Amino acid sequence: MKKAIVFTLLLALVAVATPAFAASPILKQAAAVCDASLNSGDAAVVKLGFTESSAKPQNPFGEKVFEKKADGQTLIVTTGKKFRKAFCELYIPNGSLADYQTIRTELIKLNKTEGTNYDDNIDGKPYRGEIWGDKETMDNGNTADLKLGSTKLGSLFIQFSAVKFRQTQDRTGIIIEMMER
Repeated sequence: MKKAIVFTLLLALVAVATPAFAASPILKQAAAVCDASLNSGDAAVVKLGFTESSAKPQNPFGEKVFEKKADGQTLIVTTGKKFRKAFCELYIPNGSLADYQTIRTELIKLNKTEGTNYDDNIDGKPYRGEIWGDKETMDNGNTADLKLGSTKLGSLFIQFSAVKFRQTQDRTGIIIEMMER
């Protein structure tokens, strides 16, 4: 009995000492689907409940598009190759500025640094963008051993736009893009 109590206490201490990862449902979804895509390919995206779409990828590097409805949101995943590296993008058309701020705060905490910031206003409406790059992968990388979940990344880019414009390929909402290392 004593051993069971001590073991349970040790497990509790480990759980408390381990930092929580991705409290945001959007960031959790991005980590899950992009980890699956980058490590196991497009079939793994389908196993997560996404359906391959015949829609043309909006990301210029995209090769395939997958869609899913979850929690009243449409989630769109684009996979492909960017600079000869696999990438995965999660796009949430109804993502809000508040969602973006939550994700950004989590990524700063996770990476222990801010990314390179691209914030702007387009027609008086907000555009937010921030990119983290792995120091070994990118000349201007600002993060040692960049990861999201178990996936080692070369770059991680988050964007929010309230209006359609070229930087987001005329999309509004939240875009989270990850490129493998």
